[in-house]
Amino acid sequence: MFKKMKLGTKIAFGFGTLILIAVALGGLAVFNMLSVKSTTAKLAQQNVPEVVVANNVERSALQAMYQIRGYTLTEEQSYLNTGRTHLLEVKKYLT
Repeated sequence: MFKKMKLGTKIAFGFGTLILIAVALGGLAVFNMLSVKSTTAKLAQQNVPEVVVANNVERSALQAMYQIRGYTLTEEQSYLNTGRTHLLEVKKYLT
């Protein structure tokens, strides 16, 4: 079949095949991006708020730790009161 074709026809057939492959790959890429879009929307709506809460818990716990450490080193009541306040924040974020 290819032996009887002219050179221009063979080149056009090869180019058409390459265009068809490129269109198929583009369609596959669009399909994959649409599935990624739904996954990222799920992450943005569900997981990001969880991470925000976890960061708030960690931040308050670290601040409480530093304040209570300051109290153990200096025995100043203000450090203990501030540390207790941060512990209440930790409990608030955990609920």
